[in-house]
Amino acid sequence: MKIKKIIDCSQTFFHNNPGYMPYELCEINYETLIPKDGYQSERIYMNTHTSTHFDAPMHHFVDGLDAAQYPIENLIGEAVPMDFFDLPVHSAIGAEGARRLRGQGQARRHRAFVHRHGL
Repeated sequence: MKIKKIIDCSQTFFHNNPGYMPYELCEINYETLIPKDGYQSERIYMNTHTSTHFDAPMHHFVDGLDAAQYPIENLIGEAVPMDFFDLPVHSAIGAEGARRLRGQGQARRHRAFVHRHGL
């Protein structure tokens, strides 16, 4: 596979960043500060469903692989960018929605699930 373009889909996260409902908001607090301690460090408290992440198979299957066991090459490959910003917050698109996009020339594949958080 020849990679033509890399698109970074990472989302930032920040103090009080919402994650997947019903989980608590992300907390980022300073533990040290440069003026007082000579260096800066933070403590982050967040659910693994905050911001950019993937669900390893063990998230849904008792004997599934965890993230460390999951082959990283399975996370890289061909993709079709699709614009879902017109969808309501916390909505999903399934096969039918992707077929409609494909019919509009925006996508070639029909297996997709997207969850967009309101930030």
